[in-house]
Amino acid sequence: MSTSKSKTSRAGVAELGLAGRRFFSEKFAAELGYNLGFYTVTLEKGTADNAFLNIDVAGKIKSTVNGFRGGIAWIF
Repeated sequence: MSTSKSKTSRAGVAELGLAGRRFFSEKFAAELGYNLGFYTVTLEKGTADNAFLNIDVAGKIKSTVNGFRGGIAWIF
């Protein structure tokens, strides 16, 4: 019987995007962009003595992914 406590580890990543704007005149432009989302990982080390290859880890991955965007800009 193991007496150690389980340990939880968390990590996260936040990513931004890239955009470009093209001016067709002094008052009109178009924009295209791409955005990436957010990711988190949670791992929990278990307490089992008979784990396969002495690895007793369980966890989950959550992700949010955004996509392309486009728009126009008109300066007035």
